Amino acid sequence: MIGVLSGCNTWVGKQYVNTFARYNRIYHSEKQIRSTDKTVKESFVDDFNKTLPILNLGNESSLKGNGGDMDNVLKKTSRVIEKFPKSKWTDNAWFLMGQSYFYRGDFFAAIETFEFVSSKYKKTNIAYQANLWTLYSYILMVKESESLAIISKLKNEKLFPKEYKKGLYACAADIAIKQDKPTLAIDNLLLAMPFVKKKDEKIRYNFILAQLYQNADSFEKATYHYKKVIKYNPPYDFNFNAQINMASSLVQSEGQSYKKAKSLLNTMLKDDKNIDYYSRIYYELGKVDELSNNTKSALSNYKQSIHEKGNTNIIRTNAYNAIGTIYFNQKNYLIAD
Repeated sequence: MIGVLSGCNTWVGKQYVNTFARYNRIYHSEKQIRSTDKTVKESFVDDFNKTLPILNLGNESSLKGNGGDMDNVLKKTSRVIEKFPKSKWTDNAWFLMGQSYFYRGDFFAAIETFEFVSSKYKKTNIAYQANLWTLYSYILMVKESESLAIISKLKNEKLFPKEYKKGLYACAADIAIKQDKPTLAIDNLLLAMPFVKKKDEKIRYNFILAQLYQNADSFEKATYHYKKVIKYNPPYDFNFNAQINMASSLVQSEGQSYKKAKSLLNTMLKDDKNIDYYSRIYYELGKVDELSNNTKSALSNYKQSIHEKGNTNIIRTNAYNAIGTIYFNQKNYLIAD
C-alpha cells in the first residue's frame, strides 16, 4: 500500500509523499539542527575584555565536533531528495543539508549547497534564507570581500524578506567590528534591533551596542544600553560585566558621576554572587578614586584588589602598575620602584 501510494500521481499519493517527507525526515532534521544551534551558542565562551562578536557560532574547529549528529541530518535529507523529488519539502531538504554542512564546519560544501538552493528556487523565502547562510559561512571563513559583496547585494534587494533583515544587518555589524569601524557597526546594529525578538539576542545586541558606544566615547548612550541589559535579568556574566562597564561609563561621562559609580560598585561588593570577582570590583573602585583625585582611597582599593579573590594576572599587573604610578607621581620613587 505504501509503495502504491508513494508511486501514484493521485491527490492522495501526493499528500502521502508530502506528509511522509515532512514528518519523518524533515521534522527530525529541523529538530536536530535547532538542538545543535542551541548547543553551539551555549558552549561559546565570550571574552568580555573585548567587544563581543555578534555571531556566537564558534569556528571551523569547534563545529567539527557536531559531525555525528550532522551525518544523521545529511542521511535524512538525502533520502527526501532521492525518494521524494516531487515533494513540496524538497527545497527544505536541500536547505537543511546546507545547514548540516555548516554545523559540521564544512563551509565549502555548505556554500555550494546554499548557492544551489538560491539558484534553483530564485526569489523565494528559502532562497533568501540560503543567501543569508552563505553569508554566515563566508564570515566564519573570514572572507570579508565575499561577505561584503553579499551584504551589498541583499541590502539592495527590494524583495528581501523582513524576517531575515536582522541577520543581514547583524552580519554587517559583525564585519564592521572586526574592521574596527565602531560607527558603522553601531549603525547596522541599530537597524537590526527592531527585528530582534529573542531575549538572549536582545541582551547580547544591547551589550555590544553599549561596548561600541563606550569605545566611541559616547558614554551616556553606553550607560543607557548597559541598563537595558541589566533590565532583561541576563545571565550572570552579562549582568556582572554590564554593571562594571556601566560604572566605568558613568565616570567617563560628561557629568563624571563618581558618586553613582562608587555606589554601584559598593553595591556589587554586597552581593555574595560576586565574591569570586571582588578583585575586579576593588580595582574598578581604585580607578574611580584615582579619577576623582582621591589617591589615598585609590591606593587602598588597588592594594585590596591584589589580595582579593579572582585576582588574575591581568588585574594584579594593572593594580601594581596603578600603585607604582601613583607613588611615582608623588615622588616616592623608592616605593614606586
